[in-house]
Amino acid sequence: MKHDENITKEGAQIIALAFEMLYRDLPAKDVLTATAKNLGLTQLGKKGETVVFVPRNHQDLDGGMLPGDSAMIEEPGWLFGKDLIARAKVRKG
Repeated sequence: MKHDENITKEGAQIIALAFEMLYRDLPAKDVLTATAKNLGLTQLGKKGETVVFVPRNHQDLDGGMLPGDSAMIEEPGWLFGKDLIARAKVRKG
């Protein structure tokens, strides 16, 4: 694989900036969230948010949830454009 097949120069600069932020002792979660957004990802939900459980968008952490159940987001998911990259992790809410 050539170095330019999967990342743009701009993407590489964004990742380098993330390392700079980490070296300044900024919280890793904040750095990763900012980096993901700068790379074009969109957060799906927010921790503590109550949503309607949709299996294609949400991962049931405890099991037993049915579509339409009330759920609370424990960890947001991620979208890239309209593509779901990672489902939000939820518990019955």
